[in-house]
Amino acid sequence: MNLLTDPRVHGCLVRLQRFVEQERDRLSPAVRSVLERKEVAADVFSVSAQERNEGFLKAHANSLPHALAAAR
Repeated sequence: MNLLTDPRVHGCLVRLQRFVEQERDRLSPAVRSVLERKEVAADVFSVSAQERNEGFLKAHANSLPHALAAAR
């Protein structure tokens, strides 16, 4: 299983993304500068956490582990 389809990686990525979306204004300038780098922003923040989760669930609709990861 590759990292992009691993339900555990997906869960961690969505939790990180939700945290950043909610706490962006309170993050330190150093952390914000890393998150705003073009390569990080393009890979991680190209869609919202909700959109990422919905797409993941749709792509893996027949997999219980994937559905569980998306439901969390």
